[in-house]
Amino acid sequence: MLEEIKNIPYSNKDIRSFGLTMGMILFIISGLLLFYNKEIYQVIGFIALTIVGLGLILPAVLKPLYFVWMTFAAILGWVMTRVILSLVFYLIITPIGLLTKLLGEDFLALKRGDSDSYWNYRDSAEELNQDYEKQF
Repeated sequence: MLEEIKNIPYSNKDIRSFGLTMGMILFIISGLLLFYNKEIYQVIGFIALTIVGLGLILPAVLKPLYFVWMTFAAILGWVMTRVILSLVFYLIITPIGLLTKLLGEDFLALKRGDSDSYWNYRDSAEELNQDYEKQF
């Protein structure tokens, strides 16, 4: 995560893109507030206009805001990745594993049975060498 924060790009193009994107999002929020007759739409609209103007004319002024926003995005991405992967593991993979254990399934054929080896014997009459040439 710290490496990702250290490698945040600081070019004027990136900061300009950030300014335009944030300005457009704030303009949309301002429009929604105007639609619902909220008085704060003017303040949000002014902030959006300021961010777009600074992004187009002086992107270096937006650099601290850009750094804070991108740091927040990196931290949020790091946390959410772990949350989503944990949810997938505990809500999907674990129940499937428990269910297959209860049903006695052996998908990897790890149970030895009566043989002395884990070797899988194949019927050479069924399988042809051509089956192995173009697998994909």
